[in-house]
Amino acid sequence: MLSLWGIEWLKTSDVHPLIKSCVFHYEFEFIHPFQDGNGRMGRLWQTAILKEWKEIFAWLPVETLIKENQKEYYNVLGVSDSAANSTKFIEFMLSLILNTIEEIIATEKKVTQKVTVKVTVNQQKIIDVIKANPHITQEELADIVGIARKNIVANMKKLQENGLIKRIGADKNGYWQSITYTD
Repeated sequence: MLSLWGIEWLKTSDVHPLIKSCVFHYEFEFIHPFQDGNGRMGRLWQTAILKEWKEIFAWLPVETLIKENQKEYYNVLGVSDSAANSTKFIEFMLSLILNTIEEIIATEKKVTQKVTVKVTVNQQKIIDVIKANPHITQEELADIVGIARKNIVANMKKLQENGLIKRIGADKNGYWQSITYTD
């Protein structure tokens, strides 16, 4: 069974929680208190320690990170066991955590980044005319912009796909809306 020293160390240690969670995970694996499930329990403890520090870590997929890096995980456990030193294991786990956080941040940036859409001269004319007269027809747009109706249709489709204009209502009695994005 896990020593009381380990539990007391968790409660009283001034070691940073990221490192503390890795040390405890490693030590749990090292003493191997159960016949089966020690790895899962070690990872669960690591998640619990991190969650106690910062609740967001409840969502850090430690179990998945290990599964995706299982060969290296067992290798670094062996290296640390042979050296009787958990440093390599701690570095490995911290790098997994850091890489995951960086991936999450990069994904968030992609999601929240404002998409820049290049608009042609004719497309800008269409947007400007729609702003001035939302009930304009495609035939009227073709006359004002000076291009064929089929080109108006193609350009309006691209503008809709890029979220720059939107059709409100039916073809007969609906109208166009220009979408303006502000910071």
